Amino acid sequence: MDGYGKLILFGEHFVVYGLPAIAASTESLKIEVSLTDEEQRYEEKERLLIEKIYEIFGIRINFKVLRSNIPIKSGLGSSAALIVAILKAMNQKYELNLKEKDIIKYGTELENVYHGKSSGLDISLAIRPRAIIYRAKNFALKELNNNWEIGLKYIILPKRKPTGEAVKEVSEKTQQYSIYKDIFRLYRRLFKEALDTIKEKNLAKLGLLMDINHSLLYSLGVSNEDVEKTVFELRRSCYGAKVCGGGHGGLVIGLAKDNPDIKIKL
Repeated sequence: MDGYGKLILFGEHFVVYGLPAIAASTESLKIEVSLTDEEQRYEEKERLLIEKIYEIFGIRINFKVLRSNIPIKSGLGSSAALIVAILKAMNQKYELNLKEKDIIKYGTELENVYHGKSSGLDISLAIRPRAIIYRAKNFALKELNNNWEIGLKYIILPKRKPTGEAVKEVSEKTQQYSIYKDIFRLYRRLFKEALDTIKEKNLAKLGLLMDINHSLLYSLGVSNEDVEKTVFELRRSCYGAKVCGGGHGGLVIGLAKDNPDIKIKL
């Protein structure tokens, strides 16, 4: 059974304040898992995951990863993809009759093993390749169905700060300086422009908006020298590029002109 990797195209950090984000999962990045009767060697969080599965379902499982091309600890949703693949395999083997909403519910609970408090976004995207508009408030999802395939390049950098620490720092700045309200207003306009651009299927403009989104994230203070060098490096072969996720390193993506690393449908 498969689980899929994901990325945020627009809106990281802004989504914390109730603003919408655009995120997508991709068939280009996935993990395939099977259940097995053979004992396996697991890392600590994988053992905790198995215990949590037993607590929820009363089923003791062993699993093995058959193949995966999702880099771990990269902001590409590797833990969610693993959990979803396991739940799909359990659903098939034990005839649990889990619907998509059930996989989101239980998957979110299981992902807390990895991230303390899961938003459910990664789990929702790991179920199948799709693009969505996401609002953290009330966990609102709306699918994009423009059937527009775009290609992305990505580079993963060392993470200098945990996402939680980055979110806290941004929060402290927004409380201290009123000018951040203007940055949020600019993002609202950017988001609307992004939706219109996706409907128009305008690659050059979408790349420009990614550049502007990165500039706003830079203004929030979540970039660093390595990220900036990488953004400019990607722009040589991309329409635009930006940090993706919590920032301070981690994932940097670019809208590829050719030879993409992954593809997503918007």
